[in-house]
Amino acid sequence: MKFINDLGKAIKNHATKNALCINNTFYSYADLALIITKIRLHIEKSIPESDKLIGLVTNDDLETYASILALWLEGKAFIPVNPETPIERNLQIFELTETKYILDSSNTTQYPNHNIIYTISNANPEINLKPKHVLGQDLAYILFTSGTTGSPKGVPITFDNVQALVSAIHAEPDF
Repeated sequence: MKFINDLGKAIKNHATKNALCINNTFYSYADLALIITKIRLHIEKSIPESDKLIGLVTNDDLETYASILALWLEGKAFIPVNPETPIERNLQIFELTETKYILDSSNTTQYPNHNIIYTISNANPEINLKPKHVLGQDLAYILFTSGTTGSPKGVPITFDNVQALVSAIHAEPDF
């Protein structure tokens, strides 16, 4: 997908610039690239290629944002769950999507019956931002809403959908 390739190039071309500010701490694109690569190594070691839907505990930290990009570079989709949401709802979402693996930057997990991949690592690998091949109709993520009944309902978002969003943003004259 074009946006994934463009993202990797942008990260490399702007390595010394600020990429994110989280809780008043600035992180450069080089910082982001290193964390993405570390998480990709965890994914490659722990998750079979055939497993495409991966749970993601959405903490407000560098590892969570990097996890999204690492999953996309690995050709996988994510199912975000809010750690503040009642655990029963998150478990229901993981059950509905048959999620076996969860990326989590928390210190402890609320999901002991799943394969947890902790995204905090001390390794220092060589940066790898080369994406695996994905098709436009492949899932990028599934966003769950509660709808009118209160039961979680998944809305699948494909890589084509994300590409259309990125293209629309780039088409804006002020961008």
